[in-house]
Amino acid sequence: HVIDLSHHNYKQQIETTKTVLAELGASEVPTFLVFNKVDKVEDDVLLKIIRAAYPKSFLISANSSADVLKLRQRILDFFLKYMVRCELRVPVDDSEGLSKVYAQCLVNDADYSQAGWVIFQVEVGQVSLTKVKKYINLDCERTRENAYDSI
Repeated sequence: HVIDLSHHNYKQQIETTKTVLAELGASEVPTFLVFNKVDKVEDDVLLKIIRAAYPKSFLISANSSADVLKLRQRILDFFLKYMVRCELRVPVDDSEGLSKVYAQCLVNDADYSQAGWVIFQVEVGQVSLTKVKKYINLDCERTRENAYDSI
């Protein structure tokens, strides 16, 4: 959830987005706040207030390549912590199933050596897991420590 911190009414932006997410039925979707344009904020006290009020937030300037890289890593970490590792078994002639695996999963290995089957070692998010669950061969396990903790 990106907020323009240089805008005089940034708090209203936060509330408006929360309202829209609630109207869409997405208020429980995990999010984190990204306060952008910190380079345009001249009030150092405001930055301290934001850090105190929103301790899990991320303050950046999109003009800073270092900040953008840090944000990209934070987004990647966010999604990786919800991934589970699974072994999937898909019939080799099930083109729809094979396509789903490649579209929905991070494929770490694909073994075509078993006649008629492809055995995949994948990492997959919870939402995508429902789309490939009929192919689960072995129980799934979390890939990251504290995988289901909110941020």
